[in-house]
Amino acid sequence: MIRYLLRRNIAACFIAVVVFTGIVRADILESDFRKWRDDYRKDNGDKVVESDLAAGTTAITPENQAKIELGARVRTAEAKFNNPAHLDETKRWFDGVAAIIEKGVNKQTGAEADHHQEYLKIFAAESAKTALRVLEKPIPDQKLQTGVSIARMMAKLAEYGQEDALYVLLPLLDPSASIPDANTWFGSAPPQLPTEVNEGAMYWAAKGVANFYAWRNKQAKPPAINNKPLETEVIAALMRILRNRDASVDGKAEYRVTDDAPDDRLNGFRMLRREVIVALGQSGYPSVKTDKDELLIALELGRVVHGSNVVPMPRLDERVDAAIGLLSMNPTLDSRYQPDYAMSKVGEFSALLADRYAKRNSAAMEREGIRLAEELGRGKQNKSASEYEKKVADLAIAFLKGLGNAQALGKQATLREFMEKNPPSGESIFKDMESSSLSGAARAVRDNWER
Repeated sequence: MIRYLLRRNIAACFIAVVVFTGIVRADILESDFRKWRDDYRKDNGDKVVESDLAAGTTAITPENQAKIELGARVRTAEAKFNNPAHLDETKRWFDGVAAIIEKGVNKQTGAEADHHQEYLKIFAAESAKTALRVLEKPIPDQKLQTGVSIARMMAKLAEYGQEDALYVLLPLLDPSASIPDANTWFGSAPPQLPTEVNEGAMYWAAKGVANFYAWRNKQAKPPAINNKPLETEVIAALMRILRNRDASVDGKAEYRVTDDAPDDRLNGFRMLRREVIVALGQSGYPSVKTDKDELLIALELGRVVHGSNVVPMPRLDERVDAAIGLLSMNPTLDSRYQPDYAMSKVGEFSALLADRYAKRNSAAMEREGIRLAEELGRGKQNKSASEYEKKVADLAIAFLKGLGNAQALGKQATLREFMEKNPPSGESIFKDMESSSLSGAARAVRDNWER
């Protein structure tokens, strides 16, 4: 009898341990989601959270924090159960999520209400943790759409500077990446995500990182980043996508996507790579050091602008965004970075763009020229801009703003003459680093649709 009771007690303890650990790691079932939603709607709680509190006009109390966390859990878990065959269902869900996140933002000025960030920090933390649980075990025939939905939600939270979104964006960018300090943040061992790549989710994840930095760039004094190793890993994941390399069987690095790929594959990868380029440019880091490597972001962007040694060949819009990224680098973050040399490559590319337009004009080229001209105009206003940068910017703007104007077209010759007579102060992207020189002729410009 004693042995029987002992065996029963041991079995009961084992079951209790399994149940307890399963509270965090168990699959989110539809029954869980419905219970959470019912609790959330009880006593009009959802209206309070998504109206008064989301508006950011009310300070958060401990009681309200629990309601916000429940709301975040409900809204995020819902992404798992939306039927991708019903596009309106997914759209309605995302529009609702976006409305909650943006509730405390003035649509005219973009200013955030006093307690908007306070609300979002609570919402984003719980949403990101729930998102990992959703991604761990999505419904098998809905996993692609679920990944995209989660990526879009995190990108929207990142649009308002929510660092917690990076914990989800990193594994979406690279499923093989490990998340720094994940156990501490999650409260236990985080969910183990599938290793399959979802390029649709990667695309939105890259946009999310760009959103994160764009928000920070607008702030007079952005908040300190709490998990710097996480930020570094996110940038490293973006750089791996940009480099487009994979280890082959014999150990040599091969390109994952090449120029002879089908049009759909090429265009899909270039769309993803463009968002990666934008995100890296928005970061403002000329370089970032990791434990094993140094990520020379400005050099990689410079290579895209130059167009050589980049596989597959970059499209026009990618090269323009890489040029804008170079113009966005913060020289104070790396004393080796030489902005004059980078500007010379942007000037060289600008002249090539005008050359191509003269032979085969297109509305896309005109739009890209205007985008680049606007960024050059903003860059020359920086206090740190050198006289060389200002001069190259002025000469490039003179024709980029009006490629369709016969009087403007042809002024690229003036820019070329100036750069030939006035070489930049440096000879490479990074001082005393010959390998960062972009030597040889830059690749001729092609329109976005040309192979």
